[in-house]
Amino acid sequence: MTASRRARGLARHPLLGVASCLAVVLGVATWLRLSPITYDNPFVYHPDEWTTVKPALNIAGTGDMDPYLFLYPSFLSYAEAVVSEVVHAVSGRPMGVPTPEGYAGLPARSASDVDPLLYPYVAWGRRLVAALGVLTALLVALAGRAAARRGEVGRAWLAGLLGAGFIALAVLPLDNSRYLTTDVPSGFWTAAVMAATLAALARPPDRVADRLLILACFLAGLAGSTKYNALAVAIVPTFAYLARAGSLRALPGWSRQGVISPMPLLMALATVAGFVVATPYAILDAGTVAVAVSDQINHYSTGHLGSQGDPVGYYFDYLWNTGFGPALSSLALAGLAWALIRHRAVDLCLASFAVLYLFLASLPVVRYERNLLPLVPFVALLAGRFAADAALTLAGWIRPRSARLAVPAAAGLVALLALQPLAAAIGDTQRAGLPDTRTIARRWIDANLPDGSTIVRESYTPQPDTYRYHVGYLLTLSEHNVTWYREQGFRYAIVSDRWYYRYSAPGYESEAAFYRELLSLPVVFSIQSSEAVQGPRIDIVDLGSSP
Repeated sequence: MTASRRARGLARHPLLGVASCLAVVLGVATWLRLSPITYDNPFVYHPDEWTTVKPALNIAGTGDMDPYLFLYPSFLSYAEAVVSEVVHAVSGRPMGVPTPEGYAGLPARSASDVDPLLYPYVAWGRRLVAALGVLTALLVALAGRAAARRGEVGRAWLAGLLGAGFIALAVLPLDNSRYLTTDVPSGFWTAAVMAATLAALARPPDRVADRLLILACFLAGLAGSTKYNALAVAIVPTFAYLARAGSLRALPGWSRQGVISPMPLLMALATVAGFVVATPYAILDAGTVAVAVSDQINHYSTGHLGSQGDPVGYYFDYLWNTGFGPALSSLALAGLAWALIRHRAVDLCLASFAVLYLFLASLPVVRYERNLLPLVPFVALLAGRFAADAALTLAGWIRPRSARLAVPAAAGLVALLALQPLAAAIGDTQRAGLPDTRTIARRWIDANLPDGSTIVRESYTPQPDTYRYHVGYLLTLSEHNVTWYREQGFRYAIVSDRWYYRYSAPGYESEAAFYRELLSLPVVFSIQSSEAVQGPRIDIVDLGSSP
């Protein structure tokens, strides 16, 4: 079949063309996410993955459904527990290992260290997160179609496909799809909320629309049960309900006839049900969960060394230069402005959440870019709707002059918009697959330090073999002075610039002085990130013989 005949076949069957384009987008998204996902094998270098995998392995191994750890809600831990059951059944790999004994009264490992024997559980959990990242792109495409007005189905599909492409290529969702953390799954659920809400808005006010809004609230509860901050997406179906009401008499609690409506109560109950079904210990052990939430609020309010400062400036700088890049950031801003200009209920629903969530995320002094994942599906669809309108407007302007050039011109515009994000996504994927400095440092230790060596290490450093070496761990080695480590019998110290760069801030003169003194001693090995290596700078210092 010739190319022209295939094109005519797609024109006669538009859904086939949509399905083909969507398959390409999802295929690209899958490849970008999965190819570097085991870059750190057999170690786990992300500092937050332990908060999911350790409770999950305990649930799967003991049958005790209490995660006992509520830094994050429980949805992902339960999902990872199911994954762990499957991996264990197939491989027979143990779900737990003995805790190694530390040296000089210190633990041998940090809470975030995961034993290499347990790495397959983390790797398959990462694949689950990557799958949810790909499905997020699918949900954005479906949400674009759900928002279609009569006679605008083609435009809606194009907007959805472009929004799905945004999710596939943007570095922020792409990079976070490679880790067993709650951020991408929370974005998956907010995308599901968006799709259900827009489907309700596209219908006349009827029972089906009511059920879709109730479903959206339940999904919002699941979003909050994945990461606490994602519960804010519950305002989206609430906004849609207000927009659909159409008059003051129809505001929450009242129907158009002035009779009390059960909808606000049902929506609230659905939200609570969605949260509790995946975090049941919010009821079964409400005190512990409340303390964990309070600790998180306090943490974000008081600061985190190295991750605090001007959130607004930080987020915009990150999104423009890295998270979205200039092309997608420009599309996102244009999409937001276009939504406000068109002033439709769908546009205002998308734009209001994007603006409000970014405002809420910018209130705490602590800022992590991954906290922006819940708003990404909304931004993606806003950008997709603008790009679709721009491409179709261009095609409509050219068609009277040259019908043959209309479609190629629109396709060329879309390809031009995708060029820089595609290059950035490929570059990020290649970078993510590079060897890590900690892996290289661990190999040097195994090859050069004699068995029985005494080693003290801090966070963000390699894990020496606790069967070959006597190892002690501290969050940061600046907790003691150099003389103390010598007196405890440590010969080598391993430090990471992920810690000591933080102490360049005012108020940490003593910590900075400690690292200057430590790094003035003989450094037997040092490595830092480069074009061929990723990860923090690692220095291994010879402390000298013990007194």
